[in-house]
Amino acid sequence: MDFKVLVVDDKKAIRDIVCKAIKKVKPDAKITTTSSGLEAVISIKDNTYDLVITGVYMSPGIVDGFDVLFGAKDFEANTKVFIMSGKPENRIEALTQGADVFLEKPFSINDLVKHIKESFPD
Repeated sequence: MDFKVLVVDDKKAIRDIVCKAIKKVKPDAKITTTSSGLEAVISIKDNTYDLVITGVYMSPGIVDGFDVLFGAKDFEANTKVFIMSGKPENRIEALTQGADVFLEKPFSINDLVKHIKESFPD
């Protein structure tokens, strides 16, 4: 079965780093990327993902990472959601609202790899 991941962040460099970390753990992963929370929610509605990794604040700010979190959990409760944010105060809200992992930016690829391995043991 394919391991499907959605990566959401308005910064391409962050999306690229996240994709690199995913490929270290799951080389055959099917990865979809988007820079928009709105596009992410639409993609979640149309697809099933094993993992969604999203930033919190994205431009334009109509749909944020918390909306992506809610959408992912609403459409498929078993989807794991990792929230990335440069604001440590978002940790409590993210975890309280159902995020499986909170990653404080900047984070290392090794930290992300560790969380993916822990969330998806072979």
